[in-house]
Amino acid sequence: MSEFCGSLHPFLISEVRRLSLTDIRGLGIGTTQQAKAVADHRVRRKLLAPVGETRFQVPDALRKQFADAASTTSEQATEQVTPQVLALLDHAIGEMSRQSLSAALGLKDRKHFVDAYLQPALDAGLVAMTVPDKPRSSRQRYRLTERGQALLAGQQDKDKAPCFNPRPTSSTGR
Repeated sequence: MSEFCGSLHPFLISEVRRLSLTDIRGLGIGTTQQAKAVADHRVRRKLLAPVGETRFQVPDALRKQFADAASTTSEQATEQVTPQVLALLDHAIGEMSRQSLSAALGLKDRKHFVDAYLQPALDAGLVAMTVPDKPRSSRQRYRLTERGQALLAGQQDKDKAPCFNPRPTSSTGR
């Protein structure tokens, strides 16, 4: 399975139902004859099922397996937090307005602050609105969620961890 998979991204396998020899050639196989040999090998290994002379189908079990792998990969990617979001979490104290948060970070451009800092934090569930029904309310404030507080606490623990300094200190005082 991994031989065939090395040529295709898991998301692609999970979405593709049928392949032609032309599709296989598109993976970097030089000639149609070589593509046919590759396809026949995959058929023998039960990674493809023949549908016709030049068309092949990815078995449903294989597609499902790769769909699960693709969703796991995307879930892991969403767990990553940008440095901008971490900075926002670090500067959030209690309930703060958008203007207060932006000023605490030293930012003046509202659109940049919302696009790069606030919206990603809201989307990740790290920050919540105090008036969620009225996102544009003049009384809108933002606060850290439990998830945001946990992430921030974990980040601070990493910062406190002792570091190994690979440079030896000089005893000559230089």
